[in-house]
Amino acid sequence: MSRGKRKGSLRHLSREAPSDAEQNEVLRFVTGAPAVTAAILGAALVEHELELHLIEKLKRKDPETIELLTDQGGPMGTFSAKITLAYALGVIDETDMAHLNIIRHIRNVFAHARKLVFFDHELIGRELRKIKPKGTKRNDANHALIDARKYADSDRRQSYLILCTALLLLLKMKQTRALIRGTRYYERKIAKSKALRKQLAEISPLGAMLAQLPGDQLKAAIKLLKSSQ
Repeated sequence: MSRGKRKGSLRHLSREAPSDAEQNEVLRFVTGAPAVTAAILGAALVEHELELHLIEKLKRKDPETIELLTDQGGPMGTFSAKITLAYALGVIDETDMAHLNIIRHIRNVFAHARKLVFFDHELIGRELRKIKPKGTKRNDANHALIDARKYADSDRRQSYLILCTALLLLLKMKQTRALIRGTRYYERKIAKSKALRKQLAEISPLGAMLAQLPGDQLKAAIKLLKSSQ
């Protein structure tokens, strides 16, 4: 499946995942960076976090498959494609999608403009005024959204960077919740398996023997016994 691309290519350099420390370093850097740099790097961090969340939903997570998905023309090849896929999978809701698209639209202006663009442009302000905090939800991500909307007229650069931070927090929160749900699911499965083995061991010598089998073999044995009844 590998396309034989060299690991030293510019594409691989651009896709190197930042550590938490490096991500924090980028966030500190963009505070005083030129507008173009701040717009592109802020969006890049959010896009990377969204990609990580999508990868967690995949059955196959090997590097070759991920490269096929994220390569140019792949179903996760652009920020827009990732946002659409995340919404389709239920990873984000309509409000999250709208906020991600605000970041994408502003990033695209700075990345593709033929002349210098600055955050004080009225069209940037119009886009930032679309920010909608999620009601009265009390979490860091929503507090950041409230601040981002507050600065949409007075300090648009600050508004944009706070919005990027809010989406980073939101996606990290979603990943943490998914991890907790997954952990609880497997804890329940383990507890159920232990209870089943205990019951089998108490039934008969045959049950005690079955209780010693590995998980897959135990399932197959129980299925065989049921079919023979």
